[in-house]
Amino acid sequence: MILKLGTQCSLSGYSPLSWWMYVLSIFKRRHSSGIPQQYFAGVRYFDLVFSERDGVWYGSDGWILYKVSLEATISFLRSVASPSDPVYFRLVCDSSHYSCSAEDLADSAKPLLDDATPGSLIVTCVVDNIKT
Repeated sequence: MILKLGTQCSLSGYSPLSWWMYVLSIFKRRHSSGIPQQYFAGVRYFDLVFSERDGVWYGSDGWILYKVSLEATISFLRSVASPSDPVYFRLVCDSSHYSCSAEDLADSAKPLLDDATPGSLIVTCVVDNIKT
């Protein structure tokens, strides 16, 4: 059995969307790299947390939205994953400070995942976070 690496809050390596989010990000940042760099470093399990704002799903961690979208993230993972080297990820809807639901996130992700090579992208679950 080959062990594979995973990251928590995998999107926290991206830049915050707004200037005031930078102040908060020093307390939240867990990574210094984005999804491509993590993937090429051997990570195959991702914890992907998103919030919806103005019709776009952004990487999220509480108040902080990151400059990476659901579409860009899944598009990259689709381009590198294969049945012989699958990528696993958990999709989390962060509704603690933004209005969204896991159902909305699943509906937005489904078209992006529909044409993926079978067995290459494995979504372990789609959940709402606990509102704080």
